[in-house]
Amino acid sequence: MEDSSVTVRHLERNPVSARSTEFVERKGLGHPDTICDGIAEAISRRLSRHYLDEFGQILHHNTDSVQLVAGTTEPAFGGGDIVDPIYVLISGRATRTVDGRDVPVDELAVDAARDYVDANFDELPADAVEFDPRIGETSADLKALFDDRAVLRANDTSIGVGYAPLSETDRIVRGLEAEIREEIPAVGEDVKLMGWRTDDTLRLTVAAAVVSRYVASVEEYVDVKEQVADLTRRYASERTERAVQLTSSHD
Repeated sequence: MEDSSVTVRHLERNPVSARSTEFVERKGLGHPDTICDGIAEAISRRLSRHYLDEFGQILHHNTDSVQLVAGTTEPAFGGGDIVDPIYVLISGRATRTVDGRDVPVDELAVDAARDYVDANFDELPADAVEFDPRIGETSADLKALFDDRAVLRANDTSIGVGYAPLSETDRIVRGLEAEIREEIPAVGEDVKLMGWRTDDTLRLTVAAAVVSRYVASVEEYVDVKEQVADLTRRYASERTERAVQLTSSHD
């Protein structure tokens, strides 16, 4: 076994970009899966900083168990109401006591989660998301791994896989989500994209949530859809010589 944490190998086969068919999906910033991942990472960073500041090392925690339950709304042209808030369950385990000192895990977790939502979702009022911290105390066995600060020990098995460079389809799908949100204010953060390339044709499916306060009528809603379609065709066509075809989640 090579003495290295990173292994780079040349792929002994045709890359995806050279094959006849390719699929690329992107769940945007406002997709529930992405929200949960973002909150989990924000909590981990906040806990890690607290552990470092208070105890001189990052202590055991796993905060990747975040679940989101959709709220209830009453959309209406030009406005609408939030009937029931989004419910976010924050679970997992973390080191809650160190040498008799309590760690404010729940407070840190909720503050980190709320800061993440506030920083990334302008259209959500503060009372639109309810956070429920249920992070348990880490096990004695996992705590013991951090007792000897001179020796770093793994507390789990983990595998990370990546590839480079990104294909043309990758780059288009990845960049298009942010472009739609930045250029069309009526489109919210919940944008999901699918790119399907077959030889010389790139088919793009766009599912984009429209914020009701920005559209006062059916005609304005249809206009927003047309803006999304036009931008998508233009953005993709400027980055590929393939024929671009577009569908929406409503077609």
